[in-house]
Amino acid sequence: VLLGRAGASFVNNNPGQRVPFYVYPYVGGFTTLRSYTEFRFREENSLFLSGEYRLGVHKYVQVLGFVDAAKVAHDWQDIDFSDLQTGYGWGVRAGTERRTFISLEMGMGGDEGRRWFIKFMPSW
Repeated sequence: VLLGRAGASFVNNNPGQRVPFYVYPYVGGFTTLRSYTEFRFREENSLFLSGEYRLGVHKYVQVLGFVDAAKVAHDWQDIDFSDLQTGYGWGVRAGTERRTFISLEMGMGGDEGRRWFIKFMPSW
């Protein structure tokens, strides 16, 4: 299985008004940029891209490799494909053809070293 995902979040506020920092979009963690900790990069606008290749090695087990890239910026005009934070990694998932029950993934390539993620939930 070859999988690609992308996401963007833009805050649209009136001039002179600010959005509280705790509701800013973020990248980092299991769902966006797996080589960084959860909520690592926060700003008013964000973009993430992810590519993943899954290979079934058993009826209930898949191995995967992935590449992630993301960016946050104060102004939405600064969201482009330059100066992206990137990471890559591998993982193992167990489940049925319709649902993943457990996922173990390791992301690396970021400034923070290796990140391990164990999730007991359906994957995308």
